[in-house]
Amino acid sequence: MTSTYLKRSGRLCWLLDGYSISLKHDFEGGSTYFVTLDEQILSIEKGFAWDGPWPLPRFECAMRASLVHDALYYMMRLGGLSWDRREWADGVFRALCLEDGMPPWLATVCYWAVRAFGGSKVGRVGVI
Repeated sequence: MTSTYLKRSGRLCWLLDGYSISLKHDFEGGSTYFVTLDEQILSIEKGFAWDGPWPLPRFECAMRASLVHDALYYMMRLGGLSWDRREWADGVFRALCLEDGMPPWLATVCYWAVRAFGGSKVGRVGVI
C-alpha cells in the first residue's frame, strides 16, 4: 500500500495520508465525509479510521484491500453508496488481496467471509 497508515493498539488503523484508487464500476458514485467515489476514482481522505483486515492477522497483502473495502462500507452506511453495491465491494476486496500477493485460496476464503459476515461489521469504520 503506497499510502501511509498508523496502526494503533487494538484493531484500529488510521490513514495518515490521503489515498486514491481507480475502481471500475457502472453505476453512479457518491460522497460522504472523508470518502468519495467519483466516476472511476475512490478517494479516502487523511484521518479515515478502519479496523484493518479483521479478523485476519494484519497481513500486508490485505491492508489496502481492507482500507478500500471498509471505505466502501462506510459510504453505504452513510448513504453515499447504495447497499445493493455490497457484493461489488466484496469483489473489490478479493481482487485487491490478489493484486497485493495473497494466495488465491486465502483470498477466496476471505471473500466468502466478508460475504457472510461483512454486513454486520459496517459500523466499525469511521473517522478520527
